[in-house]
Amino acid sequence: MMAKQKSLLLFLICSLCSVALRAAATRPGIKILENSARVLRFQCILNPSQTLSVLQQTTHLDSVQRNGPAQESNLDQTYLLLVPRQGIARLQVQPMQLRSVPAAGTGENLQLPTQFAEITDLGIWRGLRLARLVIHPAIWAQNGQLSLAEKLEVRVTFPDFRGVGSGRPLDATEQKFLRHVLNPEMARLWRSELQPQQKNVPNSAPAMAGGLKIYIHENGMYRLDFSRLQEAGFQPQQVNLRQLHLWNRGKEVPIFVAGDADSLLEPGESLYFWGQRLAGEDGWYNDETDENVYWLNQHNSPALR
Repeated sequence: MMAKQKSLLLFLICSLCSVALRAAATRPGIKILENSARVLRFQCILNPSQTLSVLQQTTHLDSVQRNGPAQESNLDQTYLLLVPRQGIARLQVQPMQLRSVPAAGTGENLQLPTQFAEITDLGIWRGLRLARLVIHPAIWAQNGQLSLAEKLEVRVTFPDFRGVGSGRPLDATEQKFLRHVLNPEMARLWRSELQPQQKNVPNSAPAMAGGLKIYIHENGMYRLDFSRLQEAGFQPQQVNLRQLHLWNRGKEVPIFVAGDADSLLEPGESLYFWGQRLAGEDGWYNDETDENVYWLNQHNSPALR
């Protein structure tokens, strides 16, 4: 499964991308107007002057910093939200205080979108269905113009929701993760019951010598994408995702898979997990080091998700 064992030092991703979790955690410029099992409605305040400045300094999309599984540019604002386990989420966006500028001289070679927002399904994590909402502050308009919005009113509706979820209380890991979601209040209402863990799943990490060693120095959400795994000597194309385990100090750590529902890890797909630095007995500080080691490997048993 491995080419050559290498150690991989991951940098903290404060989101399902670095911008996304910071944005969702502090919600800068976000004002929640309505939050229920039927609708999530909020206002998003943008900065068109800053957006225009970035566009004027950018001649090609590749020179714009990219973040997250879908590789949005740093012009975008990315948020996580919970959606019901079944059905679709419908998105409506009302732009306010639009500003039009000529495309010439403002990054006319960029492949900008034509809509101010889009929503995509990410998958299931611990019985919770997650989606990614991307806000685009600049879009292509007509006649060689760009439209920049100062404010958007975003409305996400869930017309297919029926009944209630399991209502099972959230554990500490789930509570930490859900701090980065726009509508965490819906977790217990929409959660589906988890399948029980297989009894033959080992309680310690097997075959560590064949795994990928990951060093962590800070608490937060981490991302492993296809290309970075390849760079580390890991062979993702040979992995069965359903049997891919992550271990820390003899305990298995849940992994969230952002991709399609098959068992293959493919280009553009990523793995996410909540990592923690090595703490001392008081839970806050270790005199020797804060470096914690995680192991990623494949084992012939269902992995924890």
